[in-house]
Amino acid sequence: MAFYACKWSLSIFIPVLLLALVSSTFKISDTIEIKKKANQNQNHSKDPTVLANEDKDNKPKVKDITKDTDNEFNEFGFYTKVHYSSFPAKEAGEWVYKPGIQAIHPSQDHLICLDQERQGNCHDENAWKKSNDIAKKSRHNSMTSNAIANSPGILSANDPWVWQSQLPQYRVLSNEDPAKYKQQVQEALRNSTIYLVGDSLTRQWSQAMRCEFIHVLGMSSEEANERVKFVSQPIEIHATERDYAVFNLGHHVGYKLGSNWTESYRALLKSTLTSPFGGIPDSNIFFRTTTVRHFLKGAGDWDTNSSKSGSVEPQMDAKWSMYGGSRPEQPTQNRIAFEVFLHRNNSIRKFQILDTSPMMLARGDSSFDGSHFCLPGPMEYWSRMLYYRLLQKQHD
Repeated sequence: MAFYACKWSLSIFIPVLLLALVSSTFKISDTIEIKKKANQNQNHSKDPTVLANEDKDNKPKVKDITKDTDNEFNEFGFYTKVHYSSFPAKEAGEWVYKPGIQAIHPSQDHLICLDQERQGNCHDENAWKKSNDIAKKSRHNSMTSNAIANSPGILSANDPWVWQSQLPQYRVLSNEDPAKYKQQVQEALRNSTIYLVGDSLTRQWSQAMRCEFIHVLGMSSEEANERVKFVSQPIEIHATERDYAVFNLGHHVGYKLGSNWTESYRALLKSTLTSPFGGIPDSNIFFRTTTVRHFLKGAGDWDTNSSKSGSVEPQMDAKWSMYGGSRPEQPTQNRIAFEVFLHRNNSIRKFQILDTSPMMLARGDSSFDGSHFCLPGPMEYWSRMLYYRLLQKQHD
């Protein structure tokens, strides 16, 4: 079965995805037990992270769903709790204003490298004049009509906001000491290749990572191309056991699959449990959660005559309900992914979770076009989160 490419190639990939869904023999799972119990409690029906039974005084007894019955850590409960909290970005960590060395200050050559990505240049207001690329022209039209808002740091290619978290699932590798950062990234990578599998956002990320390898780590272009590879589907992976894969299914397989998209999406995710991923072991395979589309809810979308997206600064109080344009899919879409990959009934494969979604919820100010992100910008922290996880894995 195929993954998906960018929206301009949508007509090619969606029929293949739908064919895979039709031929799939996976059984659509019943509503999970946690949702059943939550629905039985009117006071908590909107928050699936709370399981409660009323005692004789009608006071709810709240169960910590981040723990299993044997008190072991429950990943499904943990990530669901973060995503369904009042302010998911705050629950996961915080964006801290640090315009010093930890902020993103790319060299001119590094910036030129990032500008090779067709969707990402937000610092050059004349970029649309230098190319016939429809993405750049669309960005220019949206900016001139005030349809997109960005923060000053994003528009100047010097983002001063640094992601920090006390939770190991959301920590990122600090670059406060550049020499130490370089050494740690090289240690995390060793002789492995990172396969980034997905759509145009994943393609953006692969370019950001490639440029960092060249202009921060000092790799040659040839070596960088070998160390990070963007592919649109897992069958394109030709790997070794020491390699890594990070995949995502999201933006093109929500409402575009039809009114019953949630069940179709669940089946699509389940089909990845039988994908070989080039022989990469499950411990080296990550599912990256899907970022919210920063179109303001109810104010249009990418395929409407007008839309509004973004913000002028990071918003730690951001809610999923603020965004999603005409087709809000979060947090439902990521919750389905947690059910498929983390629920105890899944005994097929054990993928890892790279949960970049909560921190990106707060970064509407870095939106390129409502769906993609400006480069340089907070997408750099996807890499730093991955590096941290790889280092932890090696130390464990």
